[in-house]
Amino acid sequence: MENGLKPISEIKVGDKVLSLDERTQITSEEPVMAVIQGEQRYQLIKITLDSGESIEATAEHPFYIKGKGWNPANSLKVGQALQLHNGSTVVIKEIDTSVRLEKVYNLTVANTHNYFVGEDGVLVHNASKGTKGKCFRGGKKKNRDNWYGYNDKDFQNWWHREGKGDFNDGMDIEDAANASGSI
Repeated sequence: MENGLKPISEIKVGDKVLSLDERTQITSEEPVMAVIQGEQRYQLIKITLDSGESIEATAEHPFYIKGKGWNPANSLKVGQALQLHNGSTVVIKEIDTSVRLEKVYNLTVANTHNYFVGEDGVLVHNASKGTKGKCFRGGKKKNRDNWYGYNDKDFQNWWHREGKGDFNDGMDIEDAANASGSI
C-alpha cells in the first residue's frame, strides 16, 4: 500500500500493506512476510458489493463481517456488512460461485495478520499456518452434540456442524480448513 493500490500479483515480500489492529481498531502499514500463490481448480466466490465493486476469493478466504468477526467467503450472505479500511462498511449485494482453473494469491502479513483488498478496501485475513489449536464442543446445551469448533489463537473460534471428525487437536487453521472443506 506504500504506493497506493496494487494488484496482489505484484506485491512482494517486504512491501507494506494497510492492515487493522483488531484490538485498537487502528490501521497501519505492515510488512508482507510471504506471498503465497497457487494454480489449480478452485471454488471461487465472487462477492458483488453495493458500491458496485466485485471481489473474487477462494471459498475459504476469511472476510471480516462487522460485528460478527471472521467468516470464510463461502459462508457470506447477501445483506451482510463487510468492514472497510476507514471503519465504515459495505453491504454484500450478490454472491456467485464458480469452479475453475485459476492462479490465486494470498499474503502473510506481520503483526496484525490481515489486509484490505479492492478499491473499497475490504478487510480480509492473511494466510498463516497459525498456531496450533484445540478442538472443542460448543453451542447451546440442547444442540451441543451437533456443533464442533476449532480454536486457533491467530484467528478465533471456527464452527462446523458436520462433526468432530473434521477437527483434531494440534491442527492449525489451514489443516482444519482442508479437513472440513468449509471453514
